[in-house]
Amino acid sequence: MDYFYNDYIKIDENGIDLLRNSFPIEHLDFSIIRGIEISDGYLLKNRFIILLVGVSLIILAVKLLMFEFPIFDNFSSVGHFGIGFIKILIMPLFILCFAIYCLIQSFKRSKILKIKLENKFHDIRIFEIQRQGKLEEMIMFLDGKVKLEII
Repeated sequence: MDYFYNDYIKIDENGIDLLRNSFPIEHLDFSIIRGIEISDGYLLKNRFIILLVGVSLIILAVKLLMFEFPIFDNFSSVGHFGIGFIKILIMPLFILCFAIYCLIQSFKRSKILKIKLENKFHDIRIFEIQRQGKLEEMIMFLDGKVKLEII
């Protein structure tokens, strides 16, 4: 019986299975785990890359829109239809929406489960377990099995 399960981890009586594409890639017995820490962190591991992409796309969208509106520039805009309309307004607005999505994703916070082993550690996002409301149950389950720190 699986006690706690998401896309990255499965915790049951036998130990902790690290998952990739719902297939176990590594099994960790409770006996080899030196400690577990639950702390706040960011949902994305490489969030600065997504943040940089979002800011770059905002700059690109603003530059594309600057050349089309006489408010920002002295160029006079001639009425555009069809492909010109898509190029002038729709694409920069689509780029801007995607950039805002990237910024929002880079600032999302989640609980992080840090598993400390003898010579390495694993950081696993437990956002789904937290959203299901099973975080307290997981803490109580793990507290009896291994040394647990909550930050």
